[in-house]
Amino acid sequence: LELIWYVSLGLYSYYHPLTLNHDEEYYVTRVIRDMVLVALSLAITMYFQIRVYRRKQQELNVAILAADKANRAKSDFLAKMSHDIRTPLNTIMAMNELIVSNTSSAKIREWVNDSNVSGRILISLIDDMLDLTKIEAGRMKLLEQPWNTKMLFDEIAKSWKLQTDKKKLQFEYVLEDTLPELLIGDEEAIRKITNNLLSNAIKYTKQGKVRLEVRWNQEL
Repeated sequence: LELIWYVSLGLYSYYHPLTLNHDEEYYVTRVIRDMVLVALSLAITMYFQIRVYRRKQQELNVAILAADKANRAKSDFLAKMSHDIRTPLNTIMAMNELIVSNTSSAKIREWVNDSNVSGRILISLIDDMLDLTKIEAGRMKLLEQPWNTKMLFDEIAKSWKLQTDKKKLQFEYVLEDTLPELLIGDEEAIRKITNNLLSNAIKYTKQGKVRLEVRWNQEL
């Protein structure tokens, strides 16, 4: 703005000259000279400021590209690690199914089923890591499919009952009778949310009880 102001004054003086004596002409000449020097100083300052801005912008672009590259590397690592863990875990669970189908002992069946429940929780944790990469990439989608409410929450409650027993905590599980048998939504997302809530509840409860209560709100 100052540069525009000084240039405007200079143009005005050029097109509208004044009749001045020797002293006045001397002072006006000094003023114009000083104005030109200030304008040049401002121009040089703006030039270097623009250069600094462009250099900072280039550095920022380089940093953004490096961050994107690091995120892609992290996503690839998580995906590979998740696959490497899931493969032997699925093999273990498949062997458990063979044990169940080839034994007549009810106790062994119960133990194997508990082991499979814990295995499914571990797979859910692995899926959480994959979900993190999907969220960062903007590719996170929720499924819409029917799922059995009682079967899901019974399974979750049974697996966490073992954890509360280890910490000598009471575990209460209440499933409201009015809860529909089937709902539409992402079953694995519900499982992950419930598991995270129970995990924190058990982790931070030193004594007493942990209660899982599932109710149906018909107003929603």
